[in-house]
Amino acid sequence: MMKRFLYVVEGKTDCDKVKKSGCKYVIETNGFGSVSRETIFINEVLAVREVVLFFDPDGSGKKIFEYIENHVDQEKKKNLHRIEIKKNLAVKKGKVGVAEARLDSVKDCLKEYLKLEENVEEEELSFNDLVLLNLTGPNSSDR
Repeated sequence: MMKRFLYVVEGKTDCDKVKKSGCKYVIETNGFGSVSRETIFINEVLAVREVVLFFDPDGSGKKIFEYIENHVDQEKKKNLHRIEIKKNLAVKKGKVGVAEARLDSVKDCLKEYLKLEENVEEEELSFNDLVLLNLTGPNSSDR
């Protein structure tokens, strides 16, 4: 089965690294700073697409994952996936994170999902999709 995923990472450099690995739809939480707002969006996306969480292998990454997992609707959790990169593959100059990992290590972590995305034909969003995501209709201006 071919499908597209939304990938969620911590920061801009993580986002760049994951996009370079071949992922098309990537958003960042900016660390723990905007995770509550992003969790609302992730919860809405889970209605139409599976979401892959790929955070740094440190305490902050674990806290962000736990926050998101605890704040998405229970029935949508089956569409929520977590990828972990081994800490020893994600260290460079004393910094730990996805951005510090080699591109081939990141691709290796994502390969299961990237394989499912190969040759996926893009579907256009319908008006109903926009309503489901609260991008139009009542309360859409709140976003």
